[in-house]
Amino acid sequence: MKFARKIFRFGTLASLLIFILLSGAFLAAWQWPQILINPSNAARLAGFLKKKGIIIEWKRLDLRADSLSFFVKQVELGSADLCVDMRDSGFHSCFHEAKLTATIDIKGWFPKYAVKQLRLGGGAVELKLSEQEKKKSPPQDADVFDTVWPTPPAFLKDVALGVAFIELRQFHLSSPGFKVDAKINLNGLGEVNKSRWIAETEGSVSIEKDRYQAHAYLNLQSEETVWFGPYVVDAAGKGELPGKKNVDLKLHGVPRGSNRLDYILDGSFRATGRRFLGHAEGTANPDGINALIRATGFNLAPHIPRAEINRCHLDYGRAYTKKAGRRLDIDCPVLISADFEKTRKGPYAEFLRRMSLLLRANLKLEDLPNRPGAIDGNIVLRMDPLLEKIREGSAALTTRVSGVLAEFPQKLSLDTELELRVLEFQKVVAMLRNFPWAIPEPFGSLSGPMKVTASAKGELMAEGGDFPIKLETRLSSEHQKLFLDGEGQLHLKLKPELHSHLDFKLALSDVVLVLPHLDMAEPPRLVPDNRIHSFAKAARALDQAEKDSSSFSYLIQVANPVDHPIRLISNLASRDIPVTLALRMANDQPIRGYVRVAAFPVELFRRTATVEHMNLGFGPDPTKTEVNGEIRVVYTDYTIRIKVLGLAQQPTIKFLSEPPLPEDQVIAVLLFGKKIDALDPNQAQSVGSTKAAVEDSAISLASMYLLASTPVESIGYDPTTQTFNAKVRLADGTSLNLGSNMRELNEVGIRKRLGPHWSITTYLQNPMDPVQRTLTAFLEWSTGY
Repeated sequence: MKFARKIFRFGTLASLLIFILLSGAFLAAWQWPQILINPSNAARLAGFLKKKGIIIEWKRLDLRADSLSFFVKQVELGSADLCVDMRDSGFHSCFHEAKLTATIDIKGWFPKYAVKQLRLGGGAVELKLSEQEKKKSPPQDADVFDTVWPTPPAFLKDVALGVAFIELRQFHLSSPGFKVDAKINLNGLGEVNKSRWIAETEGSVSIEKDRYQAHAYLNLQSEETVWFGPYVVDAAGKGELPGKKNVDLKLHGVPRGSNRLDYILDGSFRATGRRFLGHAEGTANPDGINALIRATGFNLAPHIPRAEINRCHLDYGRAYTKKAGRRLDIDCPVLISADFEKTRKGPYAEFLRRMSLLLRANLKLEDLPNRPGAIDGNIVLRMDPLLEKIREGSAALTTRVSGVLAEFPQKLSLDTELELRVLEFQKVVAMLRNFPWAIPEPFGSLSGPMKVTASAKGELMAEGGDFPIKLETRLSSEHQKLFLDGEGQLHLKLKPELHSHLDFKLALSDVVLVLPHLDMAEPPRLVPDNRIHSFAKAARALDQAEKDSSSFSYLIQVANPVDHPIRLISNLASRDIPVTLALRMANDQPIRGYVRVAAFPVELFRRTATVEHMNLGFGPDPTKTEVNGEIRVVYTDYTIRIKVLGLAQQPTIKFLSEPPLPEDQVIAVLLFGKKIDALDPNQAQSVGSTKAAVEDSAISLASMYLLASTPVESIGYDPTTQTFNAKVRLADGTSLNLGSNMRELNEVGIRKRLGPHWSITTYLQNPMDPVQRTLTAFLEWSTGY
């Protein structure tokens, strides 16, 4: 028992002694902090950290701790060439000069810390991230909008600041495909519950093969706290993008409360011949960002000298709950000015200068661990304002987007619909009449409502994707219809090279068209329309471009239902002309298929005839279009049949009759309505010339139709040169002279009688060749003796 008491007393005295020693050591260290805080202990600490993979080295180290009073202690650190190396994490830094003066004050209930001076000069920081380290990064559960201001470490809350200066002469951050090289200067000045931070940086960012250069300035000033804001923000930046593109930005923000910032952002973008100016103002808070945007672009595209965005509303923030992700809402009016030389003084010049569109978007963005960067929503481009000139029109392009933004453009689903409605198509025709894309006849004569719809749906995969496309038109007028139904797919291939292929079938479901009025009493146009020349030239250029490039190919099949032929209305036929066609068009092949004209009545050779059929067949050789046709002309005593066979460029024409007649007799009856023995010498010579030209296949389909549609005065044919000449009467006192060879029309002349003795004759040589074309006119006086 006595032994136990001795042990207890000894233990109590030992514990009390240890406590006194520890307290004394603590008080000694507190009173003389240099006992613990000195260069020797700093070296020991560096040795310990080196075993943990953190290497701290210096060329010179001055470390001093002073007791300003019992309650206030101060530490001063000065170093030359201080370096920290964490090789396992790819971090390395060195500062040529390092100074730190800090104090701790334990008066009151809570200690107070102060950084009187922090100076890190001549610094170099390098951070290398491997692909494995990027993948190890844990998912961020915190919402980006939890606070407006950057959140420093919590321990800085009670730390006062005097002066801070950090100079990084070299800052290098790199990871696979990404690199940053910059110079950074940071200055801080603090007072009681006040601070000001100024940062300036200059450097470059490289992403794959693209390099971006920038210079930025940031000024943060707070009147409430040292580290945690809120701040008055002033920032500016200039950047140079690949392709000699320049960007300038300026930001000014004023805090409204502890977690809200009202901001104004101005920016500009300049590239070769293009310029874009923008202004945005709005509010940023933990719920999101909203903006009112105004912007103007100059020369953004050919024929678009100006485009404006005015009062564009953008709202980006949380959805209904934090887990539901975020939303992006856009309501943006767009004003576009177009400039075309042909319409600068036209009636729609002002309309072209102010074309309005409306862009709206409602997107839901998610950032969940199992589906990072998911996107789902609608994008709508409304063109109703564009149609104000034609009234009661509506047009919209709607796209539903869903997928994962982190994997863009792969695995992004698109569902797009285009709908265009116009209640009066003639207003569209009138609006576009003076434009290069004027609607041609016979479509320009259509009136009434118009509806065009198209849709595309598909998913972009790593190698590409398939997009179904549908097209529907319902155009009609009193005598015309244009009902089309199309369906096909756009195949998009992204790898190994970008290529797209359109496979489309267009059904002419119900088509009725009125052909232009033809009257042989009026002289026809003598030269080709310039628009047709331009179109042919553009078509040849497009065809050559398609042959030179394999990035786009197409296969388009056009046909009408066999039981529902196309109906053509012509003043030359007493009823509709039925046409059936099936055509196949590909980028690397000529047009193939057929066009078949069924029976219809027409006035030929001064009486009602019947075109039994007229078929055209398009094969692999575009120069060998086959024709197969038959025309029946009924007379009192016999029926004449005209067969057209062979190649359309040089057809074989056969004249048959029931009962059988010699061919020259058939030609005489057709041309002059008489048998050959009742003709005068000139008419008989014309019959012989026609027969010889037919035997040599020197008469084209167009020449044959002209002979059948007008009164023939004379026909001549030279078998040596295979030149065919015809003179037909257009009206009283007016005749038309045509000269052609086996290849083309080479002479057109019109003779007009002006009076009893006077007449004028004009000749156009080589009318189809704009280079060799010549025009000659003769004024004749004649009298009889």
